[in-house]
Amino acid sequence: ALKEIYPNENEYFSILNDIEISTDDRNCLKIEAPKLNSEILQTNDIVDLIDKQHFQFLGRADFVINSGGAKIFPEELENLLKSKLLTFGIENELVFIGKKDEVLGQKLVLIIEGNFNENIIQKVNSIAFEKKFHKPKEIQFIQKFPRTENGKILRREILK
Repeated sequence: ALKEIYPNENEYFSILNDIEISTDDRNCLKIEAPKLNSEILQTNDIVDLIDKQHFQFLGRADFVINSGGAKIFPEELENLLKSKLLTFGIENELVFIGKKDEVLGQKLVLIIEGNFNENIIQKVNSIAFEKKFHKPKEIQFIQKFPRTENGKILRREILK
């Protein structure tokens, strides 16, 4: 599937010719591409199917945070927060994780790469999140995020 991100960002992915998509009971994407592979590819990507040709990526099933019964897709929330912080000139990398909580099951924690910075905390707290449960219950800083060789952030390592 393809999605334009520059100069105009498309909201949805468009699938390529001769490919069919569907979802499983978790709303994870299933891909049928008989010319490429005889088997159906089952992903862990939670999507919203718009129609037979388009879908919106919501997040990875393995990263969903369940806080007080609300399912939070951290990748979606991270993109939103990054764009809002950029308006303040803040470019720090950040991730949301779910930290075990006796009341909520998991509480939403924002982890920011870099040194502790009160200004960043104030900016995050000044943002009006669309949903009340999207506002982090805790904000922490880590000097440098653990990453794979190709630069992908290792979320499970951060949680440890």
